[in-house]
Amino acid sequence: MAPLKRPAASLEMPSQKRPAAMLKHDAAPIRLMQRVHRAIYTSGAPHAVKQMLNTLMDDSLGVVKDSRHQFQEEVCQMIESVLLDEDKNLEHMVQEAQEDVEKAAAGKAVQRADIEGAQAAAETQKQKLTAKQAELATEEQNVQAKVQICKAAQQDLDVIKNQVDAATRTQGKLEAALTDVVQSTKDGHAVSKDVLDSFIALCTAVKCDPSMLTSLQAAFGKAAGEVGPFDRIVIEQVREFLNTQVAVQKDVVVQSEAKISAAQATLAAANDELQGCIRGKESLESEVKSVELLKKQTAADVQAVTKKMKELESELESAAARAEEATAQLAKFREGALAACKQLAERSSASALKPTTVTQESS
Repeated sequence: MAPLKRPAASLEMPSQKRPAAMLKHDAAPIRLMQRVHRAIYTSGAPHAVKQMLNTLMDDSLGVVKDSRHQFQEEVCQMIESVLLDEDKNLEHMVQEAQEDVEKAAAGKAVQRADIEGAQAAAETQKQKLTAKQAELATEEQNVQAKVQICKAAQQDLDVIKNQVDAATRTQGKLEAALTDVVQSTKDGHAVSKDVLDSFIALCTAVKCDPSMLTSLQAAFGKAAGEVGPFDRIVIEQVREFLNTQVAVQKDVVVQSEAKISAAQATLAAANDELQGCIRGKESLESEVKSVELLKKQTAADVQAVTKKMKELESELESAAARAEEATAQLAKFREGALAACKQLAERSSASALKPTTVTQESS
């Protein structure tokens, strides 16, 4: 096809003036032509194509169909092709927007499931933490109870040891008294007043018979060589009594040693139980810390997925708005420029004589 030599035309928006071709060819509806002009102007066609079509449009699409020659018909087809391409582009925009809506809706459904999962995990960790804290409180009470048992066992052991110490000390005093007082008096040696007073106090402490105590001062307080037969009888009775008390104290020591072994075993067992409870308490404390960290993490997960849900809801709203806008734009294009192009392309001489109804295009 040989190119037409026509003056170059700008791509500015068409003015509201009536095209010359329309005046020549029964005045095709100006608004229909303007719609096609605007559609070509805003289309995605190459600049040269837009310029050419806007230049040739009045003398092709503006001419009735039965008066067009072949080149004019080809220009009309080119105009329609550009508009159909624009229709496809708009349709593609609608499809992409609808796909975005579907993608956001699907993501929202997945995120809702994630939220439910995160909330369930958080609730599980919360319940687990409560249970572990209850276990820890019980174990702390057990530790305190075991501490009291250990204290009681230690006190029992201390009492027995004190009894052994007291019996040992008493035994030593009795044995010293037998040597330093009783045997010394029998041998005719005088005893000092201080030693005698301590001796009487010792006899009193070990519960010596009161009648014997009254004779102690007389029998043991005499000077050397003044001890008589009666005094010797008293001295012998005291010696036998003190020997008996020595045996008693020895028996206390022997029996207490067995009690000490038993008390030490009880204390060791109590300490073992206490240490076991302490280890259990420390283990529970570690578990509580771990569960607390997991609880914080699951709570953070809930916040994160909730934030993501809000973002997806915003994306869904935006995609829905784009889809609605693209759908409206496509409908407007089809009802406006595309319909105008088809109406002008099929316009004949006969129809040109009839009034043409043009719908008011929304701004």
